[in-house]
Order: sequence, then structure tokens, then C-alpha cells
Amino acid sequence: FALPLCLIFPPKPDELLRNIQVPNRITILMTVPSLLEQVARDLCSEKNSHIGLKPLIDLRFVFYGGASCPDDICRTLVDHGVTLLGLYGATGESLPSLGQQSNDLFL
Repeated sequence: FALPLCLIFPPKPDELLRNIQVPNRITILMTVPSLLEQVARDLCSEKNSHIGLKPLIDLRFVFYGGASCPDDICRTLVDHGVTLLGLYGATGESLPSLGQQSNDLFL
């Protein structure tokens, strides 16, 4: 099932983090790279040092689409065990297109 992970638009990273950590069995996150970057930086900040990237690591997949994701963010996420996948043609009508894995990154 799909949930609206944020009630406001544009979503705020702290609201998204709160909502993916509730016990509602969310297993996949699909977002735009700019929000993913904000979430990753927020999780890596000193205020969240006690949880780190665990909320993203616990997800089966983290998809991003709509633009490219900065290499440093992708590398950080993948190096810490996040299953990160880029989507091409990621509109409301498309199906996720999984790329081929190369050097621990999905391209």
C-alpha cells in the first residue's frame, strides 16, 4: 500500500523521517533527489548521530527520480547499506525501471 508520507507540500525532511520510522511497515521510499539529499544530510548531522542512516537502511528500496542525485550523496547512502535505485521516466504513470548494478551502485 502507499501512504502520503507528508501532509504538506513541499515535504520537509523531518516530517518524512518521522513518518518512515513509524511501525506501519513502510518498505519503499520514492522521492526526488533534492529531498533525498536533505534527508541524508539531516540524518548524518550531529543532532541525529544516535540514529544515523538507519531509517533509510531499514527500507527495502530507496528510489529517486526526476533528476540526477549528487554522486557524494549516492556514495554515502550505498556505502552505508542503503539500497538506492535511480528511476527513469518516473511519472505517476510509469513503472520503475531497475538499472544494472555496477560497482555497488545501481546505474
